Amino acid sequence: MVVCRTFRASICSLSPKGFGVFTYSEPKKKTCEAEVFDALPGEKVLVEKCVAKRGKSFRVLDLIKSSQGRQESPCGYFGSCGGCQTLHMTDQLQKGFKRQKILESLKNGNLECRKVRNVEIYGRQNRRRFRFEFIKTQNSVKLGLKQYNSHNVVDLNKCYIADQDISKVLKPLKKFLAESVQKNFKATVTVLLADNGLDILASSNADGYFYLSQSLTKDFMQQNNIVRFVLDEQKYVLESPYVILGGVKIRVPHQAFLQASRESEKAMQDIVKSFCNRYSQTKKIIDLYCGLGTFLIPLSKKFVVHGFEVNGQAVQSLKSALGIKSNDDTQVFARDLVGSPLKVDELNEYQCAIINPPRVGVSREQLVELSKSKIKGIVYVSCNPKTFARDCRVLSDNGYSLIEIAPIDQFYGSYHIELIALLERN
Repeated sequence: MVVCRTFRASICSLSPKGFGVFTYSEPKKKTCEAEVFDALPGEKVLVEKCVAKRGKSFRVLDLIKSSQGRQESPCGYFGSCGGCQTLHMTDQLQKGFKRQKILESLKNGNLECRKVRNVEIYGRQNRRRFRFEFIKTQNSVKLGLKQYNSHNVVDLNKCYIADQDISKVLKPLKKFLAESVQKNFKATVTVLLADNGLDILASSNADGYFYLSQSLTKDFMQQNNIVRFVLDEQKYVLESPYVILGGVKIRVPHQAFLQASRESEKAMQDIVKSFCNRYSQTKKIIDLYCGLGTFLIPLSKKFVVHGFEVNGQAVQSLKSALGIKSNDDTQVFARDLVGSPLKVDELNEYQCAIINPPRVGVSREQLVELSKSKIKGIVYVSCNPKTFARDCRVLSDNGYSLIEIAPIDQFYGSYHIELIALLERN
């Protein structure tokens, strides 16, 4: 049984996910706080609240008073597709909201930073990596993204925030998969735009094994600028996908990490380089979670750089591209920094460190070893202000100060924000 009621609400602020926050009264209860999608501070809205077995939900039925920070969403799927949450915000509001997320994380971590720059947007209609969902049932075929807080897939024929090469392939990719697989088929489809074409990896729930037509698959790839196509165990490669980093051609292994867009990648490289250049005594840099060498390669032209990465395929690809020999200044090592953190005696040979961990942040063990070392400056690259602040708290408690934060919005349309921070030993 679902029970619903409607009421007017005034939006007072934004939640960390970009939803409008408001208060309302429950019968025989104190005032409650809730959040609702597609509502901005200063707006007055008509809200519907529904209560079911799985909990409470809220949605805006009508916009009574609009905010000056509201714009018409440039995407027709906004509101149904869960990929974006902030396309109804003007650039000014979106930048302010994301900068405030960083400031709130610092406040919650009892941290101070001398300078937090304004947010710069690098990611409008040029996102180069996505994970879509494909479903073929008795009655329908869908390829798209899930609704927010739901398993329902919204069928997409295009994507506003994606690079146009990715957006254009959605319709032909859905058609090809629909004609190639059986009914009741589900797959997660990862699409990456490499510098020489699209790299598509589909992982399915299929119990049995079936064969794609080799000739049809290759025709499909050639017609849609796809250089590698993998469906479960079946692999077709017209050309190995690659990216150019700092003038070096790097082959991209499956599931390798790249920044969300080429534009944001270049901006981040410039900021990291400028932070490292502040220390004239720096000769050797350690790059933790170095991936395919996003920062290692450009920095290696001036410094001795040693990179560490858990993905063995990425390490091999980077070594091969650089032609690394055992006596070269630039070195890359495969190492799990969670299970086997670098110890203080290994870290002491470096004057500067770059750390670019996944969203979960850096292991406490590795942070403790870093804080014991003689490293003067730490450049921390993060896509999660919450874990960033948690990790900085550990470093701050052990002698480092936050000097500067440069926010990079490479996730335009979503509530996520990238940041690059400089920490310095006191």
